[in-house]
Amino acid sequence: MNQDIVGAAIVSNEGLMLVGEIPKSMDKDLVSAAFAALVSIAERASQQVEFGNLTQLIMLSENGGALICSGKKSSLVLLIKPDANLGLILIDVADVIREIKDVLE
Repeated sequence: MNQDIVGAAIVSNEGLMLVGEIPKSMDKDLVSAAFAALVSIAERASQQVEFGNLTQLIMLSENGGALICSGKKSSLVLLIKPDANLGLILIDVADVIREIKDVLE
């Protein structure tokens, strides 16, 4: 696993963590609900400005961030370090998405 990734989960569109490993300091129910809500809002915004279906969302904050790869039924959420190399993470995640495409769709 990429050293810049501190957690990963597959989260249903309803906000349930289907599988994942996140830092112990984080509440898995809160994390899954928050990212499901974020995906829902971003999907609506993407449709309203006619960008089409949401595929990826990157959130960068002071103390870390997230890369979210959105599917029809669920999303892959990667929690990343604040100084993460996004280019390398995007390359790594492309292979993972191909492998778990059926789970996300």
